[in-house]
Amino acid sequence: MHAKPPMHLVTRTHASTSTTRNAQAARPCTSGRKPATAGWRRAAACALALAIQQDAVARRPLIDASAGARFSDALLACGPSPELPASAAAVYGWLVGDWAVDVTDVRPDGSRHTSTGEWHFAWVLEGRAIQDVWIAPVRAQRRGSVPREHNRYGSSLRYYDDSIKAWRVVWINPVSHDQTELVARKVGDSVVQQSSDPDGTFTRWTFTDIKPASFTWLSEYSSDGGRTWQLDAVFKARRVGGNGPCAPAVPHPG
Repeated sequence: MHAKPPMHLVTRTHASTSTTRNAQAARPCTSGRKPATAGWRRAAACALALAIQQDAVARRPLIDASAGARFSDALLACGPSPELPASAAAVYGWLVGDWAVDVTDVRPDGSRHTSTGEWHFAWVLEGRAIQDVWIAPVRAQRRGSVPREHNRYGSSLRYYDDSIKAWRVVWINPVSHDQTELVARKVGDSVVQQSSDPDGTFTRWTFTDIKPASFTWLSEYSSDGGRTWQLDAVFKARRVGGNGPCAPAVPHPG
């Protein structure tokens, strides 16, 4: 299956057409030549129209930035909620910040596909949850159509469920129509996230080899009730950003 053409290509086409028309309409105002017969009224109207157009262009980024700031201010938190047990916060709190990732996808036939990704984590919703944005290939390489098989631009929301003493995780990737719900616990020095599908397939995603500035993430699946596991993907991550917009560092497990 082929991914739909990215929407930004359509937007760019429309913007280009609109810009051309605006430039043509504004040309009498910007040519530098004196109006031949229109008199001062035409000159004044032309100057006013140009000023309005320039003001609109100047204001547009400010409006967008303000809207983005309001959204992020409502979503992001500076750290875990006081209601969250410290032991629970430590399971995922060490992830907050920005990571560069080397991605290796393992196909069923054993062949491998490599790419690079970017992974961003932050406390959200008054510090009761941790959300990530997982992008592969990285944004700088997302020009044109990206094959759906290895296209990730999704997000996971993680929140602690005290009734089961574990974290619940929901991952969505709109580009591949993928949704996975898992339960996560700390197991030794690793964080293990597991789910089961209606067809009996088990999924296991593990954060392991955790260090202050690096970790390994493994994706595995089992078709025999968890007796044997097949490797699906390996992510090697290294920290490239701090601990979020304002959050203090949370000690990493172990």
